[in-house]
Amino acid sequence: MLTVGDVVISGSGFLLLFLSDLFQAYRRPHSARLVSIFGYGGVGAALFFLVVAFRPAAIGEAGAIAEIGAAALFSLLLLYSVLVEIPFALRRLRPKGGPERRVFAGGTYSVVRHPGFIWFLGLAASLMIIYRDSAVTIASVAMILMNLTLVTCEDRWLFPRIFHDWEAYQRTVPFLIPRLRCGGRSSKGS
Repeated sequence: MLTVGDVVISGSGFLLLFLSDLFQAYRRPHSARLVSIFGYGGVGAALFFLVVAFRPAAIGEAGAIAEIGAAALFSLLLLYSVLVEIPFALRRLRPKGGPERRVFAGGTYSVVRHPGFIWFLGLAASLMIIYRDSAVTIASVAMILMNLTLVTCEDRWLFPRIFHDWEAYQRTVPFLIPRLRCGGRSSKGS
């Protein structure tokens, strides 16, 4: 029954991340920070339990190295985008006590508005390939759908209340699928 527990733990984590966003929207930064720690912890714990509770499938040494490497890369990118890039950007974008929060549109956030979702999707897909177990697949797909629900709510309702320049950011940076660029210009000719 680990799959049910994993879904409940990750679901609680995503719900806490949503609550953290609500606290930010209503200008409660200390509450938001505390709740987000527990939210990220819940999602991280669910992923950890998946990794330690199941045995990887026999996919050959080269396949295992490639998939474990991909999972590690996606994990590092996820941690960087969410836990490193944003906190450092916040220090530069709004001086302490500043009235308005601006969007960080650099780094991975210049490619898509929710790069963490892309990295999470890659990590979950890697785990499904590594483990090839229906329970891991069910839990991973459930987590992907919960994460997609969270980023959709953030993008449409929460972030426009948190960031004063969110609409301009939405017009210039795609939601989840990066635009192909040729020679520094958009492939659409703009």
